[in-house]
Amino acid sequence: LFLTACVPQTQGDTGPSIAVINAPTDFRVEGLADKLETQLKRNAAPNVYSFVSRSRVEFQETHRDMAGSRSPLQAAFIARAFGAEYAVTIAAPIFEREVDEFTAFGMLKREITTEVQLEAVIIDPVTAEPISTYTSRLYQGYRVETVREDEELVEESEDPDLQAEIERALKEITPGLATDLELIFS
Repeated sequence: LFLTACVPQTQGDTGPSIAVINAPTDFRVEGLADKLETQLKRNAAPNVYSFVSRSRVEFQETHRDMAGSRSPLQAAFIARAFGAEYAVTIAAPIFEREVDEFTAFGMLKREITTEVQLEAVIIDPVTAEPISTYTSRLYQGYRVETVREDEELVEESEDPDLQAEIERALKEITPGLATDLELIFS
């Protein structure tokens, strides 16, 4: 009984673990790894794998050089540091918003065009080599807003079209990613 008290407690997750990492830095979108992890939890069979705590991984994301070609190596290091069997990086190679504004009669008309494409990569933490890559289609949005001239444009990170496109892209890539992770661990 005494020895069982020394065993680290988990929060109901069992099975091998995965570190979901928002990388590479060049294509990082705030909160994207959290959203992917949520989608994976919805799509995964129960008890096949668990996840390394996002707060622990997030600290490493911001304190490591996750730019460009160094991203897989750093992701592998993060996975090994937390005892994860694999790392999954998620990024948005295309995350753009273009705004054209026109003023007339004290009102401001904005034409807003958005584009999002996501890419997730499973990385082997031992070799730092990509195992599988999942790239979504290019999702596009367009809307017109007529507002007062002094009304500020919503921040890019809160743009409703960009957020909707992220959700659609995640729903596209997550089922295949979840299935492949289950196959890896079975």
